Amino acid sequence: MVRALLEDWASLKVRLDRRVAALPVVLVCGVLIAPILAPMADELGRRLGVDVRVVPVPDRSFRETVTVSGLLPAADVLARLSDLGPLGHVCLPRAMFNAGGQLTLDDVSLEEIRLRLGCPVSLVERMSDVADTLRCGGKRLE
Repeated sequence: MVRALLEDWASLKVRLDRRVAALPVVLVCGVLIAPILAPMADELGRRLGVDVRVVPVPDRSFRETVTVSGLLPAADVLARLSDLGPLGHVCLPRAMFNAGGQLTLDDVSLEEIRLRLGCPVSLVERMSDVADTLRCGGKRLE
C-alpha cells in the first residue's frame, strides 16, 4: 500500500497546478503512515498554495497498539479533530470505512461524521485523491 501511495505521489507531482479550492486541508491518518505522508502534504500545500496538514490519530480504543489508518474508529478521529479548532476540509482514509464506504468499525456513518465536524469531509486513498478533492472545491463525490 505504501508503494502504491509513493508511485501515485510521483505521478501527481508532475501534473500539479494551482487551480484549487482555498480551504485548508486536514489529512487524517494512523500513526504509522504519518511520517511518510507529512513531506508529501508539505510539498502539496506549497505547490498548490493551500495549508495541508497531516493529523495522525492515536488509537485509544485498542490502547495505541493499532497504528494503521484502516482500523481507526470514528470516535478516536472525532476526539482528535475536536482539539484542532476550525478544520477547513477533512480527508479521511478510505480504508477506515467498510466496503461500501459508509460505516466505520464503530458503526458511525460518513454523513454523521460530516454533521459532527460541520465541515466538508472526503474519503481518500492517495494524494491524487486529495488533489482531486481540492480541484473540485471540496465537493468530491464518494
